[in-house]
Amino acid sequence: MTQYSHRDLVELYRGFGISRGDIVSLKTDLTRLGMYEKPAKNEILEGHFRALDEVLDFDRGTVVVATSTTNLCNTDIPYDPIRSPSIVGLLTEYIRSQAGSVRSYHAFESYTALGRHAGELCGDVSKYSYGLDTPEDRLINMGAKCVTLGVGAKRCCSTVHHMEILSAVPYRYVKECDHPVQKNDELVVDRFFRHVWYLDSDIRKNTDRLFARMDATGFRIATAVIGSGHAQCYSMPELFEHGMAAFRTDPYIPLEYEPRKKVWTI
Repeated sequence: MTQYSHRDLVELYRGFGISRGDIVSLKTDLTRLGMYEKPAKNEILEGHFRALDEVLDFDRGTVVVATSTTNLCNTDIPYDPIRSPSIVGLLTEYIRSQAGSVRSYHAFESYTALGRHAGELCGDVSKYSYGLDTPEDRLINMGAKCVTLGVGAKRCCSTVHHMEILSAVPYRYVKECDHPVQKNDELVVDRFFRHVWYLDSDIRKNTDRLFARMDATGFRIATAVIGSGHAQCYSMPELFEHGMAAFRTDPYIPLEYEPRKKVWTI
């Protein structure tokens, strides 16, 4: 198993063209990268965090991670924006817990930003999971780059969901969710909105066709080796431009095939 180091991480980010002042949307599966130079969990997380700060400089740049709590869906467990832990990776929770981080207000699908533009990206957002004035929308508008560590872009590209809602795809609908929230030392019930599938259809998610179409129109993803795994990087505005063009020609393009059981038809 190949070992990697703090310096390897710094060189990886810089090799992707990331520099001081950039905005990076980070998605990770650290278990697929192999052994870090320091084996303790806290040292691994700190090493990744220090590499990000060294490259971005959080006084000028910003990192954004998903800090979802979808485990709370269909429960009465209150969402606490300050204390509810992220369920999508140890590094996301580590970043969420840092002083100065800003978490977007959504009981199930929040994002957390740290750095100069944290408030602009995750403060005072829409109560929709995706769509206008959400963190995904702001990341695109502010020219962010997405970096994936240990997981391929096709598997973790949440911007696809953002494009789905903007394209009004027929196989999803908006679900209204009332949920208890710990807010200003008081337990209240607040309303959030999610963009969900019709469960009684034969929908099969597979973004291969979408990424193949974008590749054919010139969209590019940079790939590099880190440890025993791989990392990828792409421009979020470029992905959005190519992706929306693909959705305009085929609203079912992020699916394995056009569903046969269309419960949404009249």
